[in-house]
Amino acid sequence: MLLDKIPHNSADTPLTPDQHGEQQAALENALTQLWHGQYRIVAKRFFLYKDQPQWVVLDSSTGNHIQDKLGGKREFQKTGAAGFDGVSVWKIGMLSPDRVAVAMGYDRLPDGSAVYGYFEVEKE
Repeated sequence: MLLDKIPHNSADTPLTPDQHGEQQAALENALTQLWHGQYRIVAKRFFLYKDQPQWVVLDSSTGNHIQDKLGGKREFQKTGAAGFDGVSVWKIGMLSPDRVAVAMGYDRLPDGSAVYGYFEVEKE
């Protein structure tokens, strides 16, 4: 799976669907509303960003990997919209491209951590 080729920060925890499920659903719903049918989520992985979560750090490190290792090019980017700190969509390949998105939820958990996700998306 394409999402398995994108590493997460070793300090972050992969989440199961029942861990912080409300935050996972809120992030996914915010993206669906933002994209208005432009993209459709076909696979997802969620993580808990524990150490002072910052969208710019997550976007930069993930984007560097997608660009340098997978040959991706940024296709869409939005920050500070309802429900999330930021989201980027990357296009990988030319003829029949794959697309991945990275997004971080806006609301912080009581301990200051944040939920973020990697999404495989299709352009509609």
